[in-house]
Amino acid sequence: MTEVQILATLTEYFAKEQGTKALGPDDSLLQSGILDSLAIVKLLSFLEDEFDVEVDDADFDPENFENLRSIAKLVAAEPQ
Repeated sequence: MTEVQILATLTEYFAKEQGTKALGPDDSLLQSGILDSLAIVKLLSFLEDEFDVEVDDADFDPENFENLRSIAKLVAAEPQ
C-alpha cells in the first residue's frame, strides 16, 4: 500500500472515530488534542488490524504521531 492510500485510510478512520471531517495531512493531532493516550491505543489497534503492522516501542515517538502524514510514513516503513 502506498503512503497516499494509507493517508486516505487514516483520514477516513479519524473522520469516523473522532468526527474530524476537515483534517488535513499536516494538521497536528497532538496539539489539537485529537490524539490523547486512549486515542493512541485505539489507533495502534487499528493500524495493526488494517495494515497488518506492529508498531515497536522504538517507533513510539511523538513525531511519528504528530499528523496523518507522519503516521502514514510510519506504516509504510513497517514490514508487512
